[in-house]
Amino acid sequence: ISREMQSVEVHPDTRLMANGAFKDCTELVEVRFHDELKELSNSAFEGCKKLSKVTLPKKLVSIGENSFARCDRLTQLVLPQGLHIASGLKYLAAVKLKDAGKNHQEIASALNVDRSTISHYLNGRNLSWNSIDVARTIIDLSPLDFLKMVEAVFDDPEMSRKIVNICRERDFKVDIGDSCIGCGLCVNACSMKAIQLESLQAHADSIQCCGCQLCKDECPTDSIKILEI
Repeated sequence: ISREMQSVEVHPDTRLMANGAFKDCTELVEVRFHDELKELSNSAFEGCKKLSKVTLPKKLVSIGENSFARCDRLTQLVLPQGLHIASGLKYLAAVKLKDAGKNHQEIASALNVDRSTISHYLNGRNLSWNSIDVARTIIDLSPLDFLKMVEAVFDDPEMSRKIVNICRERDFKVDIGDSCIGCGLCVNACSMKAIQLESLQAHADSIQCCGCQLCKDECPTDSIKILEI
């Protein structure tokens, strides 16, 4: 495979892509899937820095770890008709909130949907179980891939933060050392708004941290440590 390719069409007979199939194809802009593809492998498009739009195949049921890691321009995830991943993620979020003791009205307000929709969700009505399966796969991705996929699905920063915070399975602690120079790069990098600058020093709210490591990667003084707890 040429790492300089700009577009690719996955063969119609492909059901499972090899690990790292198009990893570090830094010039790749466009990918065309056929609907028979069921699984994206680990690191399938990792490091495809110019890839900005992906249309998922209809029969997709599994997304591997780091499939879209370091795809810095990926901002649009197009879902096939009938595959409502946003609804799948909201369903899983609703279940989590219910388990946390929230009532239907509180859940509806948190997820920006009407109460009757929440009732349908929690009673198992009007659901696409395939969409829920894909949503579960997205939640199980690495923290960075999970964040990027949710942002691409919702195209709404506030809702993306809510879904990530509610659905993530892991908690993290952020330590910012005295070597911090207050440059603010970490603040700009953090989609979760977990970091703020006060008196030229970065301060993190670990409760809001999703563990994506974007702030750490941007820090010029290596002052940020993120630990899973």
